Amino acid sequence: MASLAQQLIDVLAVNVRFADDRMYVEFDDGRVVGLPLAWYPRLLDCTDEERNNWELIGDGEGVHWPDSDEDLTAEQLALGIKAWTGGTWPGLPHKRDRLAAD
Repeated sequence: MASLAQQLIDVLAVNVRFADDRMYVEFDDGRVVGLPLAWYPRLLDCTDEERNNWELIGDGEGVHWPDSDEDLTAEQLALGIKAWTGGTWPGLPHKRDRLAAD
């Protein structure tokens, strides 16, 4: 029996669309995940035309937007992980906070 982690590693993106401030990603296993566009600031700042100008990376291991130079992995999108915008990864404590706790 395949674990959930193995299933997520094997997921491939097949289509992306945008509607109502959300990004919808369709995967090869039939899932469609809707994500808040606010989680992806580079895409949020794009025009509709730039946002819809995307291409699959490889066989769908990720999605690339050439106009904003944004790359997101299929696994990241399937798990609903926000884009990293510098500093600390969303949801993780800042390094100095972790050091203070040690």
